[in-house]
Amino acid sequence: MIYNEAWRIVGHGSIVLFEPLTEAAQAWWNDNVDPECMKMGAAYAVEHRYAGDIAEGIREAFAD
Repeated sequence: MIYNEAWRIVGHGSIVLFEPLTEAAQAWWNDNVDPECMKMGAAYAVEHRYAGDIAEGIREAFAD
């Protein structure tokens, strides 16, 4: 699990949940990921094969 002030990212085997916790995180998601992505609660459910690229984009965009 990766957790910081902007994101909660949790792996569940073949699905990874990405939960934006700030407006900036939500804006990044809206600009960079398919808006039709399935949601589970407040998190977006992403197939494991796509999660690495999304996580890398998040790391680059939200690097301290």
